[in-house]
Amino acid sequence: MKNKLKALLSCLIVACTLGAFSACGGSSKDDDNSVPESVTSEAPGTSDGGETSEGGETSEGGETSEGGETSEGGETSEGGETSEGDPIVPPELKTYVVSFEGAEVASQEVLDGEKATKPADPADYEEDGYAYTFDNWYEEGSETAYDFEAAVTGNITLVAQFTKTAIEYTVAFTHPRTGAIVAAPITYTVENMSEVKFPEVPAECLMEGYEVSW
Repeated sequence: MKNKLKALLSCLIVACTLGAFSACGGSSKDDDNSVPESVTSEAPGTSDGGETSEGGETSEGGETSEGGETSEGGETSEGGETSEGDPIVPPELKTYVVSFEGAEVASQEVLDGEKATKPADPADYEEDGYAYTFDNWYEEGSETAYDFEAAVTGNITLVAQFTKTAIEYTVAFTHPRTGAIVAAPITYTVENMSEVKFPEVPAECLMEGYEVSW
């Protein structure tokens, strides 16, 4: 009888011990082998629908280069920002040459549509019995003076035009000793000098033993 009571008491103690263990959150050896249900999170650093590169940020639908930022639909250089389109190259400027003839004046290079600079007037001069006075600059083949306010639209040559005038010379007739005027003066130019007639030498200018002429 005592043995039966001891066996029954042992069973109750074991049962109570197992129930308390379960109530405190324990599990059996079989439970340890089971795989608990859990939700697997996605690896950090990856956004939905994008591709992530090392150390970069990914925008939707774009590609990211190392260490750079990607704009939508653009290409990104390493460590830089994306520029849109090619750089604008200004058109080549067109120039024309304005040449000068008839005087020592340097030519000018003028932008299309700009004005030429009027040079200083050439100096007047004399040559072979004629005086040359500067008049103006004329474009080749034109009888109208060039307008320096006009826009240059092509290569041009400007020719210096001078007014040519025969120089008038005066001849005075004086006494060789006293310097007194002994005859009326005459005038002539290179154009009529062949027609000039000198007066007779006055008697008061003659000297014995000398031949006197003009």
